[in-house]
Amino acid sequence: MIIADALHSNVIFTGVVAFKSPGAILPGAPIDPENSAQNFPIISAPFTLTGTLIAQQSGGARLFSADVIGTGRVRTALRWNGIDAFRLDEGATFAYLFDAAQPTPEPGSLLLIGTGIVGALVGRRRTTGSRSATV
Repeated sequence: MIIADALHSNVIFTGVVAFKSPGAILPGAPIDPENSAQNFPIISAPFTLTGTLIAQQSGGARLFSADVIGTGRVRTALRWNGIDAFRLDEGATFAYLFDAAQPTPEPGSLLLIGTGIVGALVGRRRTTGSRSATV
């Protein structure tokens, strides 16, 4: 792994992440219990992720520590128990689909947009003010 133009081997990643979700609406009983597609519905829910990622050399030297954030959707399949409920299967897997990162505007771009808005408002005020003076 290359960090700050230096090659590092045997890098270990550790950290803590927390996933938060408002949950998902679970389906009712399948209309046709013999229909395998209805017996294994896919559910999906939005989530947010926050945490810290730490990289260190296997000898213990810390290479970096970074806060991580993200949003997306989590998906999994349920299994109808054949009697009265859907359950997570023992081998259930979860797919975390992350949203694309939103670009952060550069400070110069924000200054340029702000200056343009102020200039347009001042110009409009001058135009409005000169019209009311001539009427």
